[in-house]
Amino acid sequence: MKKVGKGCLIFIGVIVVLGIIGAVVGGSKNTSTSSNSPATTQNQASATNTPAPKAEAMKVTAAELIGDFDKNKLSAADKWKGKLVQFSAKVKNISEDIMGSPFLSLQPPTSDQYYFGTTMQCFFKDKEALKSLSNDTTYTLQGTIDGMSIGIITIKDCSVVQ
Repeated sequence: MKKVGKGCLIFIGVIVVLGIIGAVVGGSKNTSTSSNSPATTQNQASATNTPAPKAEAMKVTAAELIGDFDKNKLSAADKWKGKLVQFSAKVKNISEDIMGSPFLSLQPPTSDQYYFGTTMQCFFKDKEALKSLSNDTTYTLQGTIDGMSIGIITIKDCSVVQ
């Protein structure tokens, strides 16, 4: 009986210590305040009656993005992750993922119908933006590079430019 009691105390002690560590680590992420918070920036913009500047998208080719990720995924992630880019690509598929997020599957610029290498997926917030698009058509798109997994470069917050 004493062994069970001692084991329970050790278990409870470990849980308490992990909880404290989690609170310290998790709490430090949300406790800092910045003068550049969205609310502060919005208040500054409305105080001067000028809209906040929009980020300018980097114009790249789909071939450049795919080439960089094919050459070295780690280096390409450092170079492109979080960057707002604008590029043109041919739509291979218009669909939704299992969570209901609408996306375009994009063909690499020099691929044929049997290409099985690196591809791109451009995720949209609103599926209404995709309803007028067609497969096998090239569009100019804009979005933020999220990274690459299992051979697919993921681009989020996409919009159709042309």
